[in-house]
Amino acid sequence: MLLGAACAIAGGLFFILPWGAQLEQAVGLRGLFLARGELPPPGDVVIVAITKDAAHALRQPYKTEQWPRSLHARLIDGLERAGAETVVFDLAFRQARAEDDAVLASAMQRAGNVLLLEFLEKSTIAGAGPGVAGERIALHRLLPPVAPLADAALATGPFTLPKVPLQVAQFWTFDANAGDAPSLPLLAMLASARGVQDHLRACGLSAGTEGIDQARLTNVASELHRRLQADSGLHERLLRLLPPDVPPADRLVVERVLAAVSAPRSRFLNFFGPPWTLRTIAYDEALRQLDSAPAGPDAGNDWQGATVFVGLSSPVQWEQLDEFITPFSDPDTGHDLSGIEILATAFANLRDGTVVRPLAPSAALPLMLAWGLVIGVGMRLLRPAWGALCVLALSAVYAIAASWSFSRWNLWLPTVGPLLVQVPLAIVAATSLHYLVAKRERQRIREIFGYYLPEAVVDRIADEGLQPGTDRETVFGVCLYTDAAQYTTLSEDMAPDDLAGFMNAYYDVIFEPVRRRGGIVSDVVGDAMMAIWAARDDDEKTREQACRAALEIQAALRSADAAGQCLPQTRIGLHCGTMALAHVGAKDHFEYRAVGDIVNMASRLQALNKETGTSILLSADMLRGIDAAVSRPLGSFVLAGRRSATDVVELCNWREDVSAGPGGQGGTTTPDRA
Repeated sequence: MLLGAACAIAGGLFFILPWGAQLEQAVGLRGLFLARGELPPPGDVVIVAITKDAAHALRQPYKTEQWPRSLHARLIDGLERAGAETVVFDLAFRQARAEDDAVLASAMQRAGNVLLLEFLEKSTIAGAGPGVAGERIALHRLLPPVAPLADAALATGPFTLPKVPLQVAQFWTFDANAGDAPSLPLLAMLASARGVQDHLRACGLSAGTEGIDQARLTNVASELHRRLQADSGLHERLLRLLPPDVPPADRLVVERVLAAVSAPRSRFLNFFGPPWTLRTIAYDEALRQLDSAPAGPDAGNDWQGATVFVGLSSPVQWEQLDEFITPFSDPDTGHDLSGIEILATAFANLRDGTVVRPLAPSAALPLMLAWGLVIGVGMRLLRPAWGALCVLALSAVYAIAASWSFSRWNLWLPTVGPLLVQVPLAIVAATSLHYLVAKRERQRIREIFGYYLPEAVVDRIADEGLQPGTDRETVFGVCLYTDAAQYTTLSEDMAPDDLAGFMNAYYDVIFEPVRRRGGIVSDVVGDAMMAIWAARDDDEKTREQACRAALEIQAALRSADAAGQCLPQTRIGLHCGTMALAHVGAKDHFEYRAVGDIVNMASRLQALNKETGTSILLSADMLRGIDAAVSRPLGSFVLAGRRSATDVVELCNWREDVSAGPGGQGGTTTPDRA
């Protein structure tokens, strides 16, 4: 649950923070567009493109400011004859030209359906007031077309795009930088809805005017926006005011008008495809077609009922003067969409109700929180490999669902946060946790088994696994066998709990010298301990370490006795030779122990101490090559259960300990007994 909560919180923070929204837009939205592919463009949206070739064909400069406006009047007249519904110019007519302006204004008045661009001038000044002294202040000023053209236009409006760091994704319906003025694509959409003005008036939307007409198109847009912002329930109430006999197509137009003027002020563009996907005709070719196009409402030409956008656009990147990066920008040539194409796209999105709709924050945030919780918990509950496979499978399902929702309903579900942030976080964090927990468990197992098995064996079992039937090795070794004196009497006189504590103290004393000298406590039964030293070959140092451990055990018991612990003395037997280290047992019970004749010999030598009155007995082979040992040969003995005699030696002390005098290590006898 903690991991799930961490993944959920990470997704929530990614969704809330500005850089997360920027990545979601730059990467996620672009991926959805590319996964969806191109859309068939609307046939009644036409772009008349001012290209370099068109300017050359018309014997005009590429800079449209120098074109005679009578050329635009000729285009408007041709479109009016051909039955075009609306004409939108994405050109700034800011310089007055008396005769040209009159010709163009006259053509616009005859058509009654022309919209013009208001240029948004941006500048900065130095602040001089309190708190802003020395700062640069941005100023925005709307510059309408020259008066004759502005008066003749159906409406004028700005068209700027919200600032984005990487690519264009949104457009304004009401431009915040222009004092919330209705934008050109919104005005074009309202102009295309002039046929339903009676239905809008029936809803009370015309506010006492004549509806959506030439004089009041901008005012109607602003009034609708203001009223719908002030009353969130007005939208639904107005739709209920429509008469029941309103045709479904008209009702749909009214609904889209209300949706277009409602909040929010910016919308996400639903691009149709790469540059020139929308029906685009070069300016000179458009004039040729219109000059010869049949006139009248029933003429059946390609311009009938079309909304025509006029502006700069080029079929090649290096001639593009007005360009914007979009998800469909060509990665090879860098060819971007022109401003007029984005304007036409924005209009078509509003008119057809196909703008991209991001999932509302009230739904997107819970979605990301729930997604993070599910994948975090799932990754932690399952093994890392299975968890990763399941989470990746869920991610594929989510990606398909997001792509389908985008293609089917233009609904934009978050993808970068859930798939590229939360999923890797869940996989990496869960895998790391699995590793840490496994490491901790492995260490705990090592510690537990370390009480029962040699460290090297525990390491091998942890690394390679346990195969009791085959896990054995033959080595040269030394076996040390001990037996506590008077254990039977002690067990009779002491309570079991007291006896257990007493023996634990005893073993604590005798285990320490074994481990200090590199030995392994292999087995403990009652009062008996068996320790082993293993080597690849007969090793003098290994035998010496075992002998020193035996002497130190006796010394440690005497020191404990002197300290008042009253631990039992012990008898020790040592023998060396070949032995097998193996897991011995059957079915579900195995013990790791040394197997071989040296174990029996060490046990018999330990028992012989009772007969000889000694403490440490060992076979003569144990001292071969060890000159530092102080020992006493006892002769040859046929030990119990054996057929041949064994040379037995008592280990008394170590020469350097004897030389040290009373402060030395100490042994079982004094030097003069040797």
